[in-house]
Amino acid sequence: MLWWASGGIDLVYPLAAAGGALVWGACVGGWPMRAAGIAAAIAMAVVASAAFDVPEEVNPDAVAPTKDEAWVRYREAESGNWSSDAPGATLAYASSYGGPSSAIVTDAGGVVLVRQTLDSPSADNADRFACWMIADPNPGVVEPERGSNTLTAADCSDACAVDEDGAHRLDGLGYSRREGLGYVIVTSGEADRVVSDDDGTAAPPVATRAGTADDVAAVVEGLRPINDAELRRLFEDSWALSEEGG
Repeated sequence: MLWWASGGIDLVYPLAAAGGALVWGACVGGWPMRAAGIAAAIAMAVVASAAFDVPEEVNPDAVAPTKDEAWVRYREAESGNWSSDAPGATLAYASSYGGPSSAIVTDAGGVVLVRQTLDSPSADNADRFACWMIADPNPGVVEPERGSNTLTAADCSDACAVDEDGAHRLDGLGYSRREGLGYVIVTSGEADRVVSDDDGTAAPPVATRAGTADDVAAVVEGLRPINDAELRRLFEDSWALSEEGG
């Protein structure tokens, strides 16, 4: 077998030069030279066609996965999300893009958001980090990205209190709980954070309002990792939509 680099181009030129000399001999030399030249011409044609007919490589990422392959990828990507055993609650959404994030709708129609920070707070903001993460939508507590390094947990004390598990908002609309190096953050969410599967413009009937303090507390009480049944349901919904759009 003849090997060549970069699609065969690098070795074509010396082969062409040597073969060309023999082909020229086929025109001006004696019969032995002519026979060698004719054979060289045929060989050059074969080599050139092989060298320039390099099969196009298929990018495996560009090939649509089968449903089973897509399920395996989905399960692996989204298994770090959170759900809740709060009575009557439904996991409506889950995504690991930018970190685990999910939306839970309670039996009363309230929306509660759960997200997780995977990194440990730095030494200079450890005492206020837990409160920062549940600040929104409370304007009385500085949000993490706008925080001043001079603030301490005491500066947030009118809206947030640090406890043994992390921190909680005094109005009951947010909790941060230690998990690994970071925190799991549970907060009230607006109903429009859970969109319908048809045109993405309206909340499903079950999501009727922002979560109340009771909704948030119930989700925190039943907080647990997402399970396979929930993952499969969300995947099947997503797969059905992709087939409709495809």
